[in-house]
Amino acid sequence: MIHPVRPDIGLQYLVARAQVDLVKRQNQIEHSRAAIAALITELSGPREMPSAEISFSQVFGLDLIRVKLEQLAHGARRQVLSLMPDGPQASDNMDASRPVDEMLLRRGVQVLTVYLESVRNEPRNREYVEWLLDLGGEVRVTAILPLRMLVFDREIAVVPVNPSRTEIGVAVIEGNGPVAAMCALFDTIWENSTAYREIQAGRHAAERLTEQQLAVVRLLAQGDTDAAISRKLGISARTTGRLVAEVMTRLDARSRFQIPGGSSRGRTRLA
Repeated sequence: MIHPVRPDIGLQYLVARAQVDLVKRQNQIEHSRAAIAALITELSGPREMPSAEISFSQVFGLDLIRVKLEQLAHGARRQVLSLMPDGPQASDNMDASRPVDEMLLRRGVQVLTVYLESVRNEPRNREYVEWLLDLGGEVRVTAILPLRMLVFDREIAVVPVNPSRTEIGVAVIEGNGPVAAMCALFDTIWENSTAYREIQAGRHAAERLTEQQLAVVRLLAQGDTDAAISRKLGISARTTGRLVAEVMTRLDARSRFQIPGGSSRGRTRLA
């Protein structure tokens, strides 16, 4: 039997349920990131007997990294998977990626990319994504990404040696076990992300809180400051304040204490 409920109560119930799902997914992602970091540490250390099933190498310096990625792209036959955190991408990175992406797509290689939602805030990033989509690439967006990662043909994975400074160096990993785990991480994120053009068309926002807004709720619940929220979502302090205000409006909350799990820590001025 269906019972009618007040819209505000129903919305809070839906938000709470979606928040639980988001926390579960983020926990899975964090566990995967920790496992990948442990794997890189283990492989980069001294080993008595190198495994014949795993190939591991490191490339340092931005120019050499770009050369290596271009070589791997030229060797790709079927698919390239990418996770792109850190919010809007730097112009020089997009300039370096454009001819490589065009080459892949014109050769019929499937290009799947997940960005943070905040790429929509910067005109050059929007232009790049639209260009990529027009060429046949597939793009989704989400609120939080664990690390930068590329996977070529589900056989070779490239991840940063230091996730907080991706330009320093990357680890290039081949091997069924570790690469399969990274592909599983990508697939989980892809399935739970939103198609870029759906977001642009506004189809999601009218129906429920966006992934980005839900992430703000979750981060507030765990006591993150506004600065931490901005960093994790790849957005400015001003955008963080706007998102908090939007969440409060949607939940009809007069203060952060009324947001499910809300915190007063790191309070943003809304006026």
